[in-house]
Amino acid sequence: MGFFSRDHRHDLHLLEERVNSRTVIDLIDGFIQRRAHPQRFTLIVLDNASIHTSVLFNAQLERWLRQRVIVYWLPTYSPELNRIEILWRKIKYEWLPLSAFGSIQTIKTALCDIINNLGLKYRINFG
Repeated sequence: MGFFSRDHRHDLHLLEERVNSRTVIDLIDGFIQRRAHPQRFTLIVLDNASIHTSVLFNAQLERWLRQRVIVYWLPTYSPELNRIEILWRKIKYEWLPLSAFGSIQTIKTALCDIINNLGLKYRINFG
């Protein structure tokens, strides 16, 4: 899971556990604490997955707005508008070598290499 901007800035996390609304809330809270410009508004764009629209998740919106974070949901069934979905698709179908699928450790190693080289060796042109 993570955050990804068109200029390849990212805050990505490899998660092995089941992801739920609490996981996403914790990731957003951590991102808010680490962002470079807390005095500026930050826009977080999400799809309409149930973990992004739950009662627990929606209860955080006012708190995040006070922290200058705005959450925006994309129209349903529009993964082509979600930059991080484009990133995951590139990783899965173009950048991740077939040899990475030999074991959990080799896939973790390959994913870490890709994440560590985003914007350098691995780039997406958003036009």
